[in-house]
Amino acid sequence: MTCSAIRRTFMKDLQHLCRTIDASTDGQASIVGIDEMTVKVLLRPKSGYNAHAEFLLTIKCCPTYPKACPDVSFDSPIFHPNIDPSDGAICLSLLSEWRSCYCLVDLVKAVLYVIDHPAFDSPNNRFGALKDPAQLSTNTARVLAGLPVKGRRFPPNRAWLEWARANGCLPTGEEEMEEAEEELRKREDLVQNWGDGVNVSATNMGSEAKVNRDSDCVNKSCKILQWKCAIKYCYLTALRVH
Repeated sequence: MTCSAIRRTFMKDLQHLCRTIDASTDGQASIVGIDEMTVKVLLRPKSGYNAHAEFLLTIKCCPTYPKACPDVSFDSPIFHPNIDPSDGAICLSLLSEWRSCYCLVDLVKAVLYVIDHPAFDSPNNRFGALKDPAQLSTNTARVLAGLPVKGRRFPPNRAWLEWARANGCLPTGEEEMEEAEEELRKREDLVQNWGDGVNVSATNMGSEAKVNRDSDCVNKSCKILQWKCAIKYCYLTALRVH
């Protein structure tokens, strides 16, 4: 097959995608950009934990397409065991088992299916991996809202944020408060355990230093709790303003 014939095949697939993408995905995908052999697709899942969000997908076809599979990546952050938010890499069986008979429509539909049907037993990233699948709902909502998950924070998904704000589904950041309060309780218990039976006026400087260090830990925990309360207040205030 000549290079021109390959390109015509890509153009044929692209034309087919333009004509059928809305109907074949039930309005969950649309083309937002085309640059030579690269296609930008906007995904709008209607079901699952990522429903009402919008994700930008890049499909880059190589000169040997359709013999070689396209390079597919997410440009939008997402909490998913099979989609790495660091580089947008997606674990998709259709890509690993690519055949020249597959087309761009098949690819878009497969990506939408993966978003709604995560494979927890074969994660491609640590961030989206979960020991308890029940955490998927909470972590997904927090990532979409722009709240930290596993020590990482991404820009909020504007489409989902507008929907969640209108329907009262925004996470409030209470998880950070609970973590801070639990840490404070641990620090207080630690100080009390070390303080029992200790005579502060004793000449044992080692014990006194230990109590002082633990007291400092409590003070630091209080400051952390105050700081996180302030963050929560600013976050909720910003949501009300917008």
